[in-house]
Amino acid sequence: MTDVFGMAALTAVMATQMAAQTELAPRSDRLVADFSRCLEIADDRERLACSDAAVRTLVDAVKRRDVVILDRRQITRTQRSLFGLPVDAGALLATPAAPAERIEALDTVVTAVAPVAGARWTLTLAEGGRWQTIAAWDGDRDPRPGMAVSLHRAALGSYILRSPGLRSIKVRRIP
Repeated sequence: MTDVFGMAALTAVMATQMAAQTELAPRSDRLVADFSRCLEIADDRERLACSDAAVRTLVDAVKRRDVVILDRRQITRTQRSLFGLPVDAGALLATPAAPAERIEALDTVVTAVAPVAGARWTLTLAEGGRWQTIAAWDGDRDPRPGMAVSLHRAALGSYILRSPGLRSIKVRRIP
């Protein structure tokens, strides 16, 4: 029952962030348009004044946290850390200039393990996500930190965990 409330709260937070991003998208597009307009000015003094004003507006927006600047590496790292949550991380980070790329699989490493009743396990991954096996672990060896794993999207919103030498097992992302 706690998992249901945790996931509901997480979904509400993500929905709020998506709404805020939608409201800010025109503002960030306008900031880029301001820079583009400055580049078209022929006179050096006017172009410099325009550029200074555009930079000032951008810096102020960043300071107020109205605009967040991310590079591709940060976006990829965030998408990987959100993999498996009931929100489309790609949609949160997409812009018209950089459409969302949906991650279908995640190759990573287990950093911590904890046994759960019924021969199930909770695995913490390098990206920080926690996953719990749905079925009993049926391998020759128990999961361990440092073990390479691969998570894949499966049918109907489920996920499959694979590791070399072990059979595939269904898992779910937990808060």
